[in-house]
Amino acid sequence: MIESTKQAQSTELTAGSGFTYEDRVAGVYLASLLIESGAPSLDAHIVRRVSFQQSAFGHPLDDLIIDANANDGSVAQLSLQIKRSLQIGAGVTNTDFRSVVTASWDTLSKSDFREGIDRYGCVVDTISAKRLRALRNVCDWARASTDAMHFASRFASDGPASAPHRQIKTAIESILVEHTGAKFCNTQLHRFLSHFVAIQLNALHEGEATSPAVVQQLQSALADSDSGRGKDLWDALLRIASENRGRAAACERPNLLFALKGRFRFRGSSALRSDIERVNTLAKDWP
Repeated sequence: MIESTKQAQSTELTAGSGFTYEDRVAGVYLASLLIESGAPSLDAHIVRRVSFQQSAFGHPLDDLIIDANANDGSVAQLSLQIKRSLQIGAGVTNTDFRSVVTASWDTLSKSDFREGIDRYGCVVDTISAKRLRALRNVCDWARASTDAMHFASRFASDGPASAPHRQIKTAIESILVEHTGAKFCNTQLHRFLSHFVAIQLNALHEGEATSPAVVQQLQSALADSDSGRGKDLWDALLRIASENRGRAAACERPNLLFALKGRFRFRGSSALRSDIERVNTLAKDWP
């Protein structure tokens, strides 16, 4: 019975294709790196670097580190822990959520953390929709509040916070009090929550929407001669993600293109595509 249970868990985890949930999440960010686009929680940025398993390099949230550029050239970093499933709460046995919160605090406490720019948190497949919505609301309130007092007023008796909102705030606060060994003030909690993100990517179950959406995006990076090979490219990115996790690798677009060299033909860089098209037009019009 034990053996069959393990087999069932393994099949679900790898979704029958040999790739884990971590591979698929990393694949989403590698796809954004390849096509030079934004990504979950980095919508207004262009992904420039994806790093794997970086705990040995001083990253408390080590599953995935994504560096991205905004339009003004500034750099933002997103540090993520990847969880197949997650329960939101401060229970002593809820080690997954507790580790996400404490590692996020340690990330915030790093000397090179960029206030108001960098983000940290988790990516999860299975989670209570109600609890996730409440957690996101609390984090959005923190980001939308002018200061800690404004944020705290949302949890006053006449504030908009519901019981689930209050439970999540209390749970995170209690975890951090235990982790830091000190009583948390509203300023610290407001600061912590304003940088926290919780991303849900459904990427394992039959009928999931993540993979088809990524495949469609990848089509735009392929040359006309490779039209229709988006699924092949997605599978190649998943394999690269799996290999890079084992190597604690860091990947930039030139590395990614080199790893794919000889298997796919790509359009020019999206950053240069308009210039390339203009040159091609001029060449056609040249007498």
